[in-house]
Amino acid sequence: MSTYQFVRLQGYPRGSARRKGTLASVLAEGRRDPSHSRHVDSPAIEVTPIDTEWDSIREYQAWIETTMGKCVNRMNTRNGKVVERKIRSDAPALGTVIASLPSLTKDTPRETIDRFRKECADWFQDYLGKVGMRLNYCVLYLDKKYPHLHLWFTPGKEMLANKEWKMSVVTNPSLPVKENMRRGFFRDVGHKYFDELEKPKAERRRRIPSRAVAAENRLPQGEPNSEPPLMGMPVSRGSNADVGWDSNGVVAIDMEQNPFYLETIRRLVEIVLQRRHELGSLSQEQIIRMMVGRSGASEKCCQEVIKRMLEDFWADSEEQSDQPSRP
Repeated sequence: MSTYQFVRLQGYPRGSARRKGTLASVLAEGRRDPSHSRHVDSPAIEVTPIDTEWDSIREYQAWIETTMGKCVNRMNTRNGKVVERKIRSDAPALGTVIASLPSLTKDTPRETIDRFRKECADWFQDYLGKVGMRLNYCVLYLDKKYPHLHLWFTPGKEMLANKEWKMSVVTNPSLPVKENMRRGFFRDVGHKYFDELEKPKAERRRRIPSRAVAAENRLPQGEPNSEPPLMGMPVSRGSNADVGWDSNGVVAIDMEQNPFYLETIRRLVEIVLQRRHELGSLSQEQIIRMMVGRSGASEKCCQEVIKRMLEDFWADSEEQSDQPSRP
């Protein structure tokens, strides 16, 4: 069976360790804090300093947060003046490279793992240095199914001397730049450990539509002066019952039989009903039918949800009409 290269670049912003995908949570999981490593039975990591000036990863995190807070974004105005603004809170604070070997951890010789670690660290230290970044740590993980590396990097000293922290271009590069990086790594390092650069499109796993696809199909905004503006419910391009994985012969899950799925549709509709004044003259029944119809569920599922919600609506209306009026 052919093996394919796995190398990924990603950036993470500042934020609480309780939030997934932040500087604090990534480093907490990376150093295997008990609160962030419950998915690992026996943590086994090896941290290799590359270009560091810190005694621990916690000190490294504190340095990033402090230094980034002192940096600024410089922008040119129309009259030629340079304006300095604080770094956005969602700007990348930490850059990571994730590289994995294709063989199982228990079956991979230690010599191969050590050689892969050294070659990856050397290659990316050179690559990142050319784009103004500094590779700080290389962390080897031997507590997962496959041995893999996390390479952590931050802006280089020249950029920091100018009080700048610009990582977006590196952590989220354009497609041509990303493709050149992947091919360059495979040419120099990857071909020794992987059979192919990437899996053929016909063999790739089917993916669930991204948030961007859902955002394109949202309901229009509410009235121009409404506060806050009314946002609609995302619409799937196909039935949710069709979503699944078929590349490995796994049967797709019938989401419409899941009570949680049905309850989610009901709760989203109820949220809109609470703000019906922003929808103009639509009746409650019209809102229910419109929102459920845009859920992406099958017609049978939609009709069942509509029927139940209308029954509950009429039952509530009858109870209110039976109640004696206050004097």
